Amino acid sequence: MLSALAMTSMVSTPSLACPLTQDFFNYDDGTYLADLPTENDDGTTFQQGGVSSGATWTSSWENVDETPVDAFVIENGKVEVGDTDGEEFRVEREFDLEEVENLGCPPGNQDPDCDVSGVHQEDAYYTATELTQIEDNHEAYEMSVEFTDSEGVVMAYGIENDGIDEEISPGVFDHSDYFFAVLGDTRVVSDVVAEPDKPNYVFSALYIDDSPGGQETLKVWINPDFTDMLEGIDFDIEINRDLEAVAGVSGDRTTLGDTVAFVATTNEDDMVKTFDDFQIVRDMEMLQSPRIDLGNGDVQDNFVEWSVGSTAADSVQTSFDQSVFIPSIPSRTVTMTMEPIDGSEQVVPFDYTLSTVAFANELRKDGVGAEGGLRLVIDNLFNDGYQIKTFHYQTTDISEVEIWVSEDEGTTWYSHNGSYTPGTGAEAARETMIAFHQSNGAPPVWIEFRPTVAGAFVAFNGLQFIPEPSTGLLVGLGLLGLSRRRCAGVRRTG
Repeated sequence: MLSALAMTSMVSTPSLACPLTQDFFNYDDGTYLADLPTENDDGTTFQQGGVSSGATWTSSWENVDETPVDAFVIENGKVEVGDTDGEEFRVEREFDLEEVENLGCPPGNQDPDCDVSGVHQEDAYYTATELTQIEDNHEAYEMSVEFTDSEGVVMAYGIENDGIDEEISPGVFDHSDYFFAVLGDTRVVSDVVAEPDKPNYVFSALYIDDSPGGQETLKVWINPDFTDMLEGIDFDIEINRDLEAVAGVSGDRTTLGDTVAFVATTNEDDMVKTFDDFQIVRDMEMLQSPRIDLGNGDVQDNFVEWSVGSTAADSVQTSFDQSVFIPSIPSRTVTMTMEPIDGSEQVVPFDYTLSTVAFANELRKDGVGAEGGLRLVIDNLFNDGYQIKTFHYQTTDISEVEIWVSEDEGTTWYSHNGSYTPGTGAEAARETMIAFHQSNGAPPVWIEFRPTVAGAFVAFNGLQFIPEPSTGLLVGLGLLGLSRRRCAGVRRTG
């Protein structure tokens, strides 16, 4: 009997209603973030990481001061920074939020004081970033995401360790890495411990009070449940501060600022920190979409479990109600099926005993696979464009795999995103991006993972619905019409 997704106490990651700025770092491995091209082959300009709605990137990623050009490098779709030898390394990018004040107003209503839904607030900005510290380090370090304007720091959040070991028993010393947040000149360290090699999804909500002497409020969640963010509860850090008073200015400080930076200071060899999936949005309801883990064991951190049993089968299937993630849409059951491309084969669950420690073990340990390749069938998604990030790790048959997509049940196919080689050994599970569209009344979408070596084993460890960075409209788990309503009157770029 195949079980369905448990929809309680789930952990989610971001999606967008009206995207403001975002970058999912879907660049070639080995690319330096500060050295990315800013032109297409035909000479036209593009915005790294996709386009935005109502807000624009106004610069490329740029290293600051003495930060080496190779300090922030793309590896497996994430930004990595290694040992900085005690120096502060910083890469930053400028953005413009000037035209986002009316997001969330009803269609045709451009009054910034219009009534909006409870999950959208006129003077609120929501952000999300994945932060991970690789391996267990005892030297002091700090990694953070920082937002600034001309007056200085607006807000920041990150992970820190002061390098001081605590004696937990006679002669036994240990240390912990904690999350922190900053609002203006006020810094608060939480008691939430960041474990090594585990991705952490850090969400923030900055509420602006533009009345004279009004206090701004920053709330930060680490790996929250969906309802925590949606209802504004169970946050891990809260700071109240008057940003104008901090800067000593008479004018307004009413946005996140105009610059975001990734900052790292480390002091130990093999100390690696990663940043991923950076986003700013204005509507809380559309900030989340599910991460789904294929496995036959424990519910993994930050994932909704897709239980596939422990024996081989002709196919495995699960379903979930899409409205759980997007409450504004009607209840709609989405079904996902994993089956072998070769009908004579079966889907084989696996649960590896890992002999080598690596980043994100929960994305390596278990999954399903099939000789000759796998087909993922997704049926009954709400009408929209989608992009999903899939994860792949296996211990044998490390063959190149091509991705093919059909939106008409196999009648026509198109190749997407070239190919990938699954992670192995001490590597992370390989991330790949896949885009497709679901139309009203359309048949299920088929996604095939085809090995370039005939008959080779292909493994699948999990997936994540994420925003489509090539459009300024809602994607992920969302509604195109709803997107147009929420984004009415907002300039699209790109």
